[in-house]
Amino acid sequence: MVAQQAATIELSDKQRKILEKLDKGTHTPLHLKTRAHIILNAADGMNNKQIARHNNLNRNQVKKWRNRWDHLAEAVA
Repeated sequence: MVAQQAATIELSDKQRKILEKLDKGTHTPLHLKTRAHIILNAADGMNNKQIARHNNLNRNQVKKWRNRWDHLAEAVA
């Protein structure tokens, strides 16, 4: 079985600021904070396994949100 490479996440300054605001927000719903944190960790070079372990998540959750961000970025570009 060949391991598939996780999508590389690159953020603009504006995207990073928005995600950091969501991640640190005291009134941000938990599901949005988690998603923002996943993308920020991915942009900082962490792989899915590291992100999952660091955030006490399932690797499939990390893969799902990383892929969704990647597909969204492709659609906008």
